[in-house]
Amino acid sequence: MDHAITVCRPLMKVEVTFRMHKLIVLLALVAFAAGSPINQTEDLVSQTKDLVSQTEDFINETEISLSDEDEDKDEDEDEEDEAVMSEMENLGNETVYYEIERMDGRIVGGETTTIYAAPYQVSLQENGRHFCGGSIISKHWVLTAGHCATRATSTYRIRAGSTTVHSGGSLHRVKKVIRHKSYSRPKGVPVNDIALLHIEGSFKLDKSTKPVPLFSGSVASLKGKYALVTGWGTTKSGHPEKLHKVSVPMVSTSSCKKSYHDYGGIPKGEICAGVAKGGKDSCQGDSGGPLVVGGKLVGIVSWGKGCGTPHYPGVYTDVSYYRKWIKRHSGV
Repeated sequence: MDHAITVCRPLMKVEVTFRMHKLIVLLALVAFAAGSPINQTEDLVSQTKDLVSQTEDFINETEISLSDEDEDKDEDEDEEDEAVMSEMENLGNETVYYEIERMDGRIVGGETTTIYAAPYQVSLQENGRHFCGGSIISKHWVLTAGHCATRATSTYRIRAGSTTVHSGGSLHRVKKVIRHKSYSRPKGVPVNDIALLHIEGSFKLDKSTKPVPLFSGSVASLKGKYALVTGWGTTKSGHPEKLHKVSVPMVSTSSCKKSYHDYGGIPKGEICAGVAKGGKDSCQGDSGGPLVVGGKLVGIVSWGKGCGTPHYPGVYTDVSYYRKWIKRHSGV
């Protein structure tokens, strides 16, 4: 918020000052054309200059006043509000972030499936538009990525229990959004990329709507095992209405760090999965969605280089790393 004000207010002052100087010249020309005595013209110009000076002083005072008010408000922000402010302050990094995060929007190498294959999968929507995925972890809670939790709580809708993204199943409002207070994007890479959404009411659990158990074992034990990723991220043929899935092998943390060496490796609390030769991956629209091994939620779709890019596996938030955080905030 402060960043936006710093950029916009000087532009406002320059614009006002420029217009005032144009007015001075115009008044002088009008007075001259009308045959006014030169001393009267000078008086008119002098008065207008005084008006310009007063206007500039007013703008400067307003800048200081509003800045002080913003500082007072910042001191009263709670943890969730601080997380949202952090998102706003990082807007200047969007270009870098989008170069790294999987934003070209394809669940590469996948195929259509049904909600019965992943009854924990939900669609996060705003104004009827799907923007992220998520996983049901209880009758009241959905787990997703931190970068999916940047909108106003009242705008969220969660569709559960449906293979089709824009119809069927049940639609739920969100009561509360809890994003990790240390979520950030240093150098464009999301860190502590995890969030919880508490819905209004509860999910009606059945064959199409079920919580997924959370993995809490050793990440090393997952090496080489295949994981299931699901989502509605756009495919090569456009925006799919039907749920898609892809199976990818887990990749060791050491190997993944080497792959992303040029990006500073991968932060703590993140794991990787993907095919070495590329061709299978998750992308935008799948963000926040589930990475499941053996029926347990192991990861949350987070970021990566491109989509299905050879030698660059997908990066996922490690659920076991944040197990205590999830328990503390949701009771699950």
